[in-house]
Amino acid sequence: MRKRPQAVPATVRLLRNNGERVTKEQLDASEPLRGYFIINPPETGPGARRFKSIAELWRTPGGEYGDVHKPLINPVIEKWDERGAIFSGYEINTMDGRTVQHVQVWLVKLSAGAGEL
Repeated sequence: MRKRPQAVPATVRLLRNNGERVTKEQLDASEPLRGYFIINPPETGPGARRFKSIAELWRTPGGEYGDVHKPLINPVIEKWDERGAIFSGYEINTMDGRTVQHVQVWLVKLSAGAGEL
């Protein structure tokens, strides 16, 4: 059995809402999500999902208490600068009883430590 990796303290700002770009005013008015950021490799074996990787924001460093927000599926680094790293991918949601995928973009800023969370 593979040991579960540890995540790093981070804040995440969601740059899309149900696939629609968030305005600067909406972004400024929102609170960042706080947790422990990690990108997990794909699952393997029977019944494994067909994702390349998954970015998650966990409530605890080891992920014992679940996610702060829905995972970002197949994340790709679009940009990395002094503001943080921008990852694009998609979220899986349920709308009107159907499973849908929405484009999502995260602005991830790594924190110095858990005290900043």
